[in-house]
Amino acid sequence: MFKVDLPRSAAVFLKDRLGLSRDEEEVAAYSLEMIIYGGTGILMVCIAGWLLKCLTVTLIVLIVGILLRSFSGGAHSSSPYICILVSTIVVSILGKLAVIAAPYFSYSALVLVVAGGFIVSLAVVWRLAPVESPKKPISSEKHRRQLRLLSMVFVFLAVSVQVSLLLLSPLIHVTAAIILAIEAGLLWQIFSMTQAGHRFAVTIDSIF
Repeated sequence: MFKVDLPRSAAVFLKDRLGLSRDEEEVAAYSLEMIIYGGTGILMVCIAGWLLKCLTVTLIVLIVGILLRSFSGGAHSSSPYICILVSTIVVSILGKLAVIAAPYFSYSALVLVVAGGFIVSLAVVWRLAPVESPKKPISSEKHRRQLRLLSMVFVFLAVSVQVSLLLLSPLIHVTAAIILAIEAGLLWQIFSMTQAGHRFAVTIDSIF
């Protein structure tokens, strides 16, 4: 199941048509993979969020997760199609849960969520980031330190947005969903960095 590699097939086609070298073919394949699979994933999440009537909040979960993952890395499924499917399901569910749960969170409860999430996220990022991908190995210790630092900076920025919403917005029942969505995006990505997240990816792969 899920054996078709569209970016590779397209890269081979471009190589034959344009006379690309082996290195140029690899670059083309990687670029097409980011465009095709990334675009498809975003489109699927948008559709799911729209169907669940929580598009904006779902996109916040997605964007926060993607941005942190770009620095921190995380567990990978064996197939990009599985990754798209799992991401669509998980992110849209998290978005819907944020909308449903928001009215039940008081100001003090949101403060506890933000503070707890900040501590957990920072601790995991400090301990585990960056998580290497087989397709994107980290070439040097300097690059590794830079990615860890950027991951930590992003956590600080995300929490800063949450704190700003807590302090500046008079409509806490409206901003609660956004605060929870940011938290969900952070913690979902943090989970993917852990051993439990890797075991989850392996389990999903075994099902498909």
